[in-house]
Amino acid sequence: MKKRLAAAVCAAALLSGCSASDSGDTVRSGDGPTPADSDSSGEEPESSADDGVGSASVEPTTSPLLNIKGKFAIPDGVDGKLSVVVIGQAEPASGTVPVVIRNMTASPLANLEVSGTARDGAGKLMGSGSSQGFAPELLNPGEWAFGYVYIDGVKAAKDTEFDFTATGSEPDDFLGSADVEIVEVALTKGDFGDNLTGILKNPTDEEVSGPIDVSAACFDKSGSLVSTQSGFADSDSMAPGGTSSFSLDLFDDPCEFFAMGSSGYNF
Repeated sequence: MKKRLAAAVCAAALLSGCSASDSGDTVRSGDGPTPADSDSSGEEPESSADDGVGSASVEPTTSPLLNIKGKFAIPDGVDGKLSVVVIGQAEPASGTVPVVIRNMTASPLANLEVSGTARDGAGKLMGSGSSQGFAPELLNPGEWAFGYVYIDGVKAAKDTEFDFTATGSEPDDFLGSADVEIVEVALTKGDFGDNLTGILKNPTDEEVSGPIDVSAACFDKSGSLVSTQSGFADSDSMAPGGTSSFSLDLFDDPCEFFAMGSSGYNF
């Protein structure tokens, strides 16, 4: 049986960082999005026999599989929790909301997902949705990953609020995903603006097959998360220790500071 590990609900204004609490093996961070007219006492839920599993204090860190350029701070999150720690700039054209999650449990987590709702400043529901994958796909204790939530109808207004829940599961339920290294990245000129061009390396002892996804989280000089970009490696597969080139089109979106990750499959 899959063991869903603790998550954190995050209701925050656009462009803000956030984290929340509640934890425990088989215990979710909450019951999902809260109705606008609900009457909540604000009391903490009673603890269960499973509370505290995998919640030993860990140090925040960054996966060596992420390629980082520039300086930007990722919030630490909360000990013992998988949290949504950053919500970035919503993009109405694509219906995406960039997010960063951090695993502060003592256990590795895979099958990462964020889901929830968006509301306007008056509290009216605008839409709901879920994430489309994260980089890295596997989070060791203390590490963070980036991705985006797709919400059709989301607006870029500053008073937009999100109610997000993050979940993860044990790596033995990992379903064949395999993270690979990005060993070199350069900003190059392409037909439609700047590209992030580079080289991937398969650090595993198994072949990694495609599609091999390449993703970037773009930050501005103030450290705010402004967008996520995604594309694919030029090769359909990589042998153990093998490499592949890639070129990720930014379509004129700014990406001076970034984090990049890549993954394929090892079925």
